[in-house]
Amino acid sequence: MARQSPDPIFVLRGSNHPVSCVKFAQDPSTHREHFLLSGCTNGQVKIWDLSTRRFTLSLDGHHGQGILTVEGLTDGQIISHGRDGCVHIWEVADGRYDIKTSFTSATTNFCPCVMWHQHGAGFLAVSGGQMSEVRVISLKDHQVIAKLLPPDGHKSLGMPMCMKFMDEKQLLIGYEDGTVALWDVSSCCIMSESKVHQEPVMCLEYCSASNRGISGSSTDRLVSWCITPEGNISSYKEMALTNPGVAALTLRADSKILASGGWDSRIRVWSWKKLKPLAVLTYHTETVNSLDFSPWIEGKGHLMAAGSKDTHISVWSLYNDPKT
Repeated sequence: MARQSPDPIFVLRGSNHPVSCVKFAQDPSTHREHFLLSGCTNGQVKIWDLSTRRFTLSLDGHHGQGILTVEGLTDGQIISHGRDGCVHIWEVADGRYDIKTSFTSATTNFCPCVMWHQHGAGFLAVSGGQMSEVRVISLKDHQVIAKLLPPDGHKSLGMPMCMKFMDEKQLLIGYEDGTVALWDVSSCCIMSESKVHQEPVMCLEYCSASNRGISGSSTDRLVSWCITPEGNISSYKEMALTNPGVAALTLRADSKILASGGWDSRIRVWSWKKLKPLAVLTYHTETVNSLDFSPWIEGKGHLMAAGSKDTHISVWSLYNDPKT
């Protein structure tokens, strides 16, 4: 008999529109308490208190266009990226909020921006004005430090669909034609590329400890790949899914647990080491658009949040025994 799907530890129901992205963030005043950020298709960003399980603030600055990304910075600022082509950095304090800085991204491309942030320095990668262009912006002075665009004569990659910083100098980009490319941000050159999928790359994750990545598309396959010491993308392993369509991937900070969110409303949980399926979570009724794991929270472990088209955000505690 198949094991019954566990229930989430709680569900956040204050969103009246499909949830497009979720992200855990840390309270800069305590450095202990964590809150959850969410973005909806109506352009609102909500800040959720995980203790009261209610949202404490709603930010509205994207003219009713859906939110692609939300991120929290260590100084309490919040980044939001909307389908209106705007990337806002918000100052939030004492129940008040203001837009401190804004950038623009391509409005014809709905690739979520990604951030690398460490020791007070940070970079933001956003889709650019040309078909396959990605711009890297310094969060310190808000200047464009790199434009990543395939050279003339290169095969058409189509639009960037998803991105992931490996570190401050290397950026992975999944493209519309199914290619995953590794870029050197300093030289603005492609270090390696491989056509991993036959369809657009919808999401990807990467683990620096194991030099392995994984990506999903509209098909019924997840594809795992590695980056060799020479910087080449190779060694593929496919994992079959019951139904096609992967919208989200997230890897826990301890590199033990991977989760995928499907068009079929299912969350699939895998062991990262052997890519062994562990569980299928069936709470949601529509596409799971976004997933995120929290850092280790004292007394709670690693929490996982899932945002769905069904307007709900589920929060889970999975495999938090230190022995697993």
